[in-house]
Amino acid sequence: MTIRTLSSSTEEAITTISPATGCRLYSFFAGVYADYHKPTDTIDKILFPRMERIVRLIHTTGWQIANAKTGLAKNVGSSMFSK
Repeated sequence: MTIRTLSSSTEEAITTISPATGCRLYSFFAGVYADYHKPTDTIDKILFPRMERIVRLIHTTGWQIANAKTGLAKNVGSSMFSK
C-alpha cells in the first residue's frame, strides 16, 4: 500500500491507494493536542474558524473530484496489482 503524507506541525493529509480498487483515498487530520481523547477534551476547546476552513477544504476537494470531466485514474500499474 502506498501512503503519502503531507503535513505541517498541526495538520495532516494522507493519500492512500486502495488495494482492492486502485482508487485514491484521502484522510484529513487536524493534529493531536494535550487533551486529545481525554475527558478534558471539551467542546469549548474547538477552534471553530479553523474547523470551518478544514471542512471547506475537504468539501471543495471532494466537489472538484466529483465534477471532474475526466475522473480520477486508477493506479493499476502499481506493484500492488501484480500477482
